[in-house]
Amino acid sequence: MSAYVAAALRRQIERGNLNELVTGAEAEHGPVTDVEIQSLRDQLIQARREQTQHGANAA
Repeated sequence: MSAYVAAALRRQIERGNLNELVTGAEAEHGPVTDVEIQSLRDQLIQARREQTQHGANAA
């Protein structure tokens, strides 16, 4: 049970840190647009696909 609580606390701290980074970046550069968010999601999906393909080719 304590490992579960520790993991949950770690995730909460990571989210808080991420929120601080986003807030700081938006204060400096303006808000992130929906188009930018979708572009980054697309890049992440593509990177995951490539990683999966490279892993399958290595096996």
